[in-house]
Amino acid sequence: MRLRLGPASRRPAAPSTGSLLLAYATQTGVAEYHAHDTAARLGRAGVSVRLLEFDALSPELLATSRRALLVVSTTYDGDPPDMADAFCERMAEPAALERLHYGLLSFGDRCYREFCGFGRRLHAWLQISGAQAWFPPVEVDDEEASALAEWHRQVGRWTFAGKGPDAL
Repeated sequence: MRLRLGPASRRPAAPSTGSLLLAYATQTGVAEYHAHDTAARLGRAGVSVRLLEFDALSPELLATSRRALLVVSTTYDGDPPDMADAFCERMAEPAALERLHYGLLSFGDRCYREFCGFGRRLHAWLQISGAQAWFPPVEVDDEEASALAEWHRQVGRWTFAGKGPDAL
């Protein structure tokens, strides 16, 4: 089920402070699909998005960003996707991310004890590093429609209603 953020004309666009960073970590392609979908929706609404794979992401890049959306999958029982291995090594120490405001979409499988384990560890690291979440991380089991609707609602709310990073 695809949900629409709605026409940009219904909501005022927030003032631009540069492009929004949108990074994804995927094993099977689900997180990648939803990252591209989110980027396309934001692009249609006039938001400049810089989309990249997690293996191109670094704490240094996050430190120079003000706004980020992170879309990640957890594999098996809490493991990060292969494309996030290098980034996870960098998560051993906190980073200086006080300027960063972010949203997190995390995919997992509830049959595992560590449901969304990678997403939860990423969120904890971001918090310890001083980054601020715009909304609680959205966790999705098997592309659950209600969780994805919540993601789009939250992204739309802070991006277009002045409740997000541009209002800070």
